[in-house]
Amino acid sequence: MVLRLVLLLCLAASGAQAQGTAAAERIIAAFETWLETNETTGSIAVLRHGAPVATAGFGKEASAPVELASVGKAITAVCVDELVRDGRLSYDDTLSLLMGTGPDLRIADLVVHTSGLRKDSTQRAMQLWLDRSGHRAMNVLEKVIDRGTPKGAVGAYHYNNENYAVLGALIEHVTGESYETVCHDRAVAPAGVTATPSPRAGAFLSWGGWQMNVADFARWHQHWFGRDGRIGAAPLDLPHVELAKDVYHGPGSFVRVSAQGANFWYFGALCFPLRMNTGSYAVTWGGVLTTVVAYDTCADWDDMAALDLALGRAALGG
Repeated sequence: MVLRLVLLLCLAASGAQAQGTAAAERIIAAFETWLETNETTGSIAVLRHGAPVATAGFGKEASAPVELASVGKAITAVCVDELVRDGRLSYDDTLSLLMGTGPDLRIADLVVHTSGLRKDSTQRAMQLWLDRSGHRAMNVLEKVIDRGTPKGAVGAYHYNNENYAVLGALIEHVTGESYETVCHDRAVAPAGVTATPSPRAGAFLSWGGWQMNVADFARWHQHWFGRDGRIGAAPLDLPHVELAKDVYHGPGSFVRVSAQGANFWYFGALCFPLRMNTGSYAVTWGGVLTTVVAYDTCADWDDMAALDLALGRAALGG
């Protein structure tokens, strides 16, 4: 299902360019309409070239922190890349090499969900860990080690939270520090913003437990995934897997490469019926125009595709 959504969205995220406040007004209006259609509340930030253009809240304050959910996986991916650049890790390092036990899962494959991991123990465990403190990446790592060699084909794309839980645990193992400390210092602070573990979803920190307001995450996304960013400047120089023509999963994000520049986008969702239902979406078009939204509903695949299409058309001036 994730791959189906990617193939739908890659058509919409195709080199959108726009100018200043007019684009922001169109994008915000499109988001408001989507919220009304889905009878929910949310917040949005739109930035161009890294400078804040506009923020808006609908039924909530735009400055309030929001659940990043899986959109926050990008923080883990950037953190890993910074450790690779510093020589603390290599993309060719494996779990077995670093831990002295467990399957031969390469860092590069974990980052782009091609490790072969199929069973996702987090789906049940997250029901228990919601509203509990403490990052649970080590718990997931233990399950991965106990299962041994994964059942899936290495190199084949299969989205699985366990990949980023394992990365979080390995970050702690190789640095001797908490994931939160290492990744805030290396991946969050350089963008001039701050982020904190969610008081409700913080147990999922490395794969979906960060919180930040939409304006700060838009600045963060532009810093790393904009045209001058470490990831945005040359996405195909980093680990990636092709999902469709010119469409890839790279470090913490989908990416489409075209003559107009690279587009990066990702959705997040935390769906716990009667307990928490929230979603997020971040996109940087052509390396210059960034939009981040958060909403208080568990959107289905069609609704997420409709959101992406509406925002993309607004960015293009449609």
